[in-house]
Amino acid sequence: MDSAESGDNPSFIWRSILEAKDLVHSCAQSTIANGENVSIIADPWLPHSSNSYVVTRHTALVNKSVSYLFQVDTRAWDEDVVRDLFVSRDQDLILPIQLSDSAVNDGWNWRLQTCENYSVKSTYKFLQESKSAWCRDARSAFGRYKHLLRSLQKCHVPVNADCPLYKAHAEIVQHALVECEFAKAAWNRSMVDLGAGAATFSSLLLGIFGRGHEGEMEEVAVVSWAIWRAQNEFVWQKKSWFASNIAASARNMLDQYKFAQRRKGLSLSPLHDGGQNLERWIAPELNKIKVNVDGALFEQEGRFGMGCVARNHHGAMVEAFKKGKIGCVQPEIAEIIGIKEALSWIAMLRTL
Repeated sequence: MDSAESGDNPSFIWRSILEAKDLVHSCAQSTIANGENVSIIADPWLPHSSNSYVVTRHTALVNKSVSYLFQVDTRAWDEDVVRDLFVSRDQDLILPIQLSDSAVNDGWNWRLQTCENYSVKSTYKFLQESKSAWCRDARSAFGRYKHLLRSLQKCHVPVNADCPLYKAHAEIVQHALVECEFAKAAWNRSMVDLGAGAATFSSLLLGIFGRGHEGEMEEVAVVSWAIWRAQNEFVWQKKSWFASNIAASARNMLDQYKFAQRRKGLSLSPLHDGGQNLERWIAPELNKIKVNVDGALFEQEGRFGMGCVARNHHGAMVEAFKKGKIGCVQPEIAEIIGIKEALSWIAMLRTL
């Protein structure tokens, strides 16, 4: 399709197909199996959000397929070759790609979807973002919003910029997060002392942060977010919140965040909590074997690993193994690959 042209009198269907050519180039991505049908330079095969092509230009890569980067007789990256031939950006994208031992043929996926299948929704969103219709930050969004209001008002279109809850005040940040009766009720149930006299929300924050009380600073951040979320859900989803639940919801989110931060660098397993077991290991049934898998990330080294332990109904260890791999991956990917390796290991043991 790369060389296809519209011709002198193209049909509507053909014009529509050609119109989508650039979109396909932007979002389709090759998947690597044996690597023989994917060109290193000419095909998009790197897991990148905007440019899936390699940026390295080396004479040794010309007219070579991705399989050229594999170890001899093994479907695994030759790390030395990758680091010798590619710039650091490409190295960091290539080495984390996990190669399948069972997949036979290279294929294609749609990079906009986690499931890698095409969807109209993901494509529409991508096109809107490409046209800058999707706001990338709060400041630009607010600026466009004000410009839109002015434009509508000039055209004599009725616009309501009042508070969506009480309709009595202009919807500015200070009112939405502090002065609105709903916001006041939420703050009254928090530990934050708002005081009086702050003309703007930013000056209010500066005053609170100036007191230097860590717990108060944390709570003002999460309660402000919870008030903002509740008001948005009221406007867009017609969902009502009780002010009494706002502070409790905010504290719950803060506790979950702190818990996640404490677990950084620990096991990826949700059963591990700083040395305290949230769940106990339960032995399998009589004459059964239970296999437990866990993963670990070593981001500074650009590697990850997994471990597997098999125990019988007495709790005694039957077998165990560990394995390391190259690449920086998400925690869930490390866990999934660990499960895959465990299944392959179990299948190998059954053949012995």
